[in-house]
Amino acid sequence: MLQYNFNYMYDNDSTEKLKKMAAYDYYYDKRPQILEVPNGIILPSNRLDRDAPFFGKGGVVTADGSFMKQSTLSTNLSGTLTFGGKYEYNEDELTIYDEPVIYIGPFVNHWGHLLADLLSRLWCLELFPKNYKIAFCGVWDWEVHAEGQSKELLELIWGGGYINVKRPSKFKKVYLPEESLEWGTHYSEEYKRIYKRIVEKAKLDIPCYEKIYFTRSKLRNKKEFGEKGIEDFFSANGYKVFSPENMSAREQITLINQCKKFASIEGTIAHGIVFASDNEQEVEQIIIKKKKENNPRQPLFNSMIGASVVYIDAYVQPYNMLPEIGQGPYLLKVNANLKNYARENGMIAPHIKYTVFLSDFVQYSYIYFRECIKRLQIKGRIRRKLSKIKILKVMYIKIKLIKSLRACGK
Repeated sequence: MLQYNFNYMYDNDSTEKLKKMAAYDYYYDKRPQILEVPNGIILPSNRLDRDAPFFGKGGVVTADGSFMKQSTLSTNLSGTLTFGGKYEYNEDELTIYDEPVIYIGPFVNHWGHLLADLLSRLWCLELFPKNYKIAFCGVWDWEVHAEGQSKELLELIWGGGYINVKRPSKFKKVYLPEESLEWGTHYSEEYKRIYKRIVEKAKLDIPCYEKIYFTRSKLRNKKEFGEKGIEDFFSANGYKVFSPENMSAREQITLINQCKKFASIEGTIAHGIVFASDNEQEVEQIIIKKKKENNPRQPLFNSMIGASVVYIDAYVQPYNMLPEIGQGPYLLKVNANLKNYARENGMIAPHIKYTVFLSDFVQYSYIYFRECIKRLQIKGRIRRKLSKIKILKVMYIKIKLIKSLRACGK
């Protein structure tokens, strides 16, 4: 049964916004349809135009040249498309396929985007024979990067063949499924069934655990600093710790599906709760917030699964010069919220190592100010010197250091 616990969050406007998001009814009973486009043309992702959406322009065009708006990717919360749009192409240079295909839109080698943005047309695949192929617009050099978990997920979804459309291509017929998700606002029963089918195909006979924690602390190019102390706290309280980047998609799916408590920092990892979709037991999800801004995708997933969700604010934001976007960096700390959570749930209290936090703070500060420099677009010789001269790196760290450490200690 869906329920939330906000007792371990800061008293600020972000918490109030999250409460409103959590109270929203995300389910709708609209059934998506399958459109048929004879002699349809698929335009691959084109991200070269300045006005191109995040995943580029592209989509489905009819034989008479009309663009199918149903082939775009649902708008995000800012009201702009994330994929779609017609662009100029030469009809004499079309690649011709004498076969029908099922259009699924853009597909990228990014676990979070796959789960949150790109699977909503797949509700209909069970209606087609296996000799049909799915067609997608590979973004970011799909053929180069289509390895590991993303490729495995694609193979789990569809046992038949697929076509990565790299240049404008014409097909005997394009089947265009409508999306089963309205991004950030509604999901349908068809959307939920996508994950149920994935789980059915993915389950492995491996050791599973009631309590699991998925960490990002071992990533080579991590954006989160300070997670190790939080990870150690959950480990000391019986949570089995996993690094998802070192696991297969099937292993991740199986572990999440079979657990009773799933803890992680917010973001891509937390979206994995969708794989608890056919779990008959109630699942508790503990989400450690790494920034003030709320992740708009997560409440929809929470609603769909019906999990019992606990949010814990553990973020520290000593600087405010960069916008809160997905690139980070992020600073986390074992704080009063985590201590209160431990005390009220009969858990071993987290241990605060100030020397470790200071090290995390220094790394975070360096990355933060390096990003500031990038945003200011300092180029050429000046930028190269800044990256090489160690004394300047120290200067980044010293900026507001005393003031920031005082703020962090509150």
